[in-house]
Amino acid sequence: MAVSDVLSPALSSAELVALGPIRQTEASAREDFSAQVRHCLLGLERLLEDTRQNVSALVWVMVLLAEEKMTPQAYAAYNDAYNRFFVERGIGKKPARTTVGVVFDEPGVVVEMEAIALAADDRL
Repeated sequence: MAVSDVLSPALSSAELVALGPIRQTEASAREDFSAQVRHCLLGLERLLEDTRQNVSALVWVMVLLAEEKMTPQAYAAYNDAYNRFFVERGIGKKPARTTVGVVFDEPGVVVEMEAIALAADDRL
């Protein structure tokens, strides 16, 4: 059973939008780790656009990294990709972030992100 079969990719309340999980596997992005991180962030951005919002509305991002990606080099690449994503969008104040190293239950998953954002004003 796929994750999307049991979990909602986005859920809105009166003031908040819960997003994710967005998973990136080595098989779905045969690119470097930085690109895989970026793909997850782009996935969050697309979900936000579906709720008439953008990444400036993010207040918290939880990032799960495969344990093998918790090396100093991979972690530096992750931080660089994460920071660059927000800078490219002109967002100076990034959302709060939690990063945890995990062992995923699905082979090949290397990064997963979930987030909480403010709902668009017209939803309040």
